[in-house]
Amino acid sequence: MKKKISILILILMCSSSFAQNIKIGQYYCRGENTSFSYNIDFFSNQDYMLDMSEKVLSDFIETYIVSVGKFYIKKNIITLIDHKWDFTMQAQIQNDGTIMFVSAFPFIQNQIFEHFSYNNSVEYDDYLTFKYQYCFKIRIPSELKQQKLHQLFYGLYEDEYNTQYEGTKFFFTHHSYELYINHNLEYTLKYKNLLVSKGTWSRDGNVLILFDENLQHSFYLIITEKGLKSRQYLPIFHSEDYMLYNKSSFSSNNSKKNTNIFQTFWNWLVK
Repeated sequence: MKKKISILILILMCSSSFAQNIKIGQYYCRGENTSFSYNIDFFSNQDYMLDMSEKVLSDFIETYIVSVGKFYIKKNIITLIDHKWDFTMQAQIQNDGTIMFVSAFPFIQNQIFEHFSYNNSVEYDDYLTFKYQYCFKIRIPSELKQQKLHQLFYGLYEDEYNTQYEGTKFFFTHHSYELYINHNLEYTLKYKNLLVSKGTWSRDGNVLILFDENLQHSFYLIITEKGLKSRQYLPIFHSEDYMLYNKSSFSSNNSKKNTNIFQTFWNWLVK
């Protein structure tokens, strides 16, 4: 009996020490797409900051904030609760001290992060600046649901052309964000061919609801006459005010009636 108790105590001690097997500081991951890398900072007050760096030019790297919030550890699972959107991610602490995201955005799902460095006061000051100046809670105005409905098209929505800096000149590049809305109520959201989110969509008045299947959480866009108002609503960094409909992609309006007419005609045509 004493032997069994001793073994149980030893197991509990090992579990407790394993649960603390995370170092305060920065963890680094080189993404599958070599143009992107990811960092997550864990601070001693249980704050975290996840960012994404992109090698835009040979001598120019741009960094975007993905998520900031609070983290908690239970056994070998780190739970991260986002401050801005309130979604939850989870990472698993591995035996070698690395961490692997098991519930997160697709581009970091199952990716391994290694401890890279310890935090310093400058990094924490930068974090606080971002948190309190930019990370306001997302709120959708309730009156949007009562306004006249604007048209939503099936197909591809893109943000306006992005700009990059080289030397002393800015130049236009391809679209950064692409949102594809399918007639079967599925969607995909990409950033420069990097899958950011996928799942199902619905609308409530002039609010487009994107339910992310990985995070089990909804993001929102505002449907307007010009396009989809996206600034501050999309996950990750998004600097453009609107995503505009690409008329060359397959289109149809919201009406199921029109969709059914098209399908009926097609069925008749191929008989």
